[in-house]
Amino acid sequence: MKPFRFLTLASCLATMLATTSHAQSPEINFLGADKQIVRYQDLALTETQQSKLKKFSRDIEYFGGFAVNTENGAWGYTTGFFSQELAEQAAVKICEGNARGRPCTLVAAVLPATVAPGTRNAFGFNKYKEEDYKSEFLPEVKRQKSGRYAAFAIGSRALGYDTNAKSADVAKLKARRNCEKAEAWNRKKSEISVRNAISALDGRKCRVIEVIGPS
Repeated sequence: MKPFRFLTLASCLATMLATTSHAQSPEINFLGADKQIVRYQDLALTETQQSKLKKFSRDIEYFGGFAVNTENGAWGYTTGFFSQELAEQAAVKICEGNARGRPCTLVAAVLPATVAPGTRNAFGFNKYKEEDYKSEFLPEVKRQKSGRYAAFAIGSRALGYDTNAKSADVAKLKARRNCEKAEAWNRKKSEISVRNAISALDGRKCRVIEVIGPS
């Protein structure tokens, strides 16, 4: 089993990693340590909501979202996601759970510094995950037998990979399964509100973002 069990991220400097000449459609974005706080809505917040938003802006790592209900003072946030879209949607779901089903509005997000606020579908990892990718996944790729395949998958807050597979399909299937195992492990460590929000968004599913095979 080769699941990554990463719960947090830092932030920014978007670059694409060209792994080897065997890379097929790499989509991996490794991001640096800088972050930005994007304010989407300028709503009248309660004193508690203002305090929580201030703490969110100071402490939360990307990708994260902050949502509020303006009627009953409920709020909710996410942190350490690999996907901007999922982090923001999950924040709204968490807030609505706290608001007992009443609608919430996304107020702010924590993004890598070089991601345009209007992108809304950015994803990627910080420099620490890049180091793990290079020190764990790529060495196994180099050691695999000639003619074999490797695959790398991403979930909401988990990564997984497989190497030395006989076909690309097998590598992708096992990478997804390992990612999903790591996703499930992460979810057990999360608060119930976070688990429910991710499940409601079908965030359990992992997707393969890189396949490395024979040239």
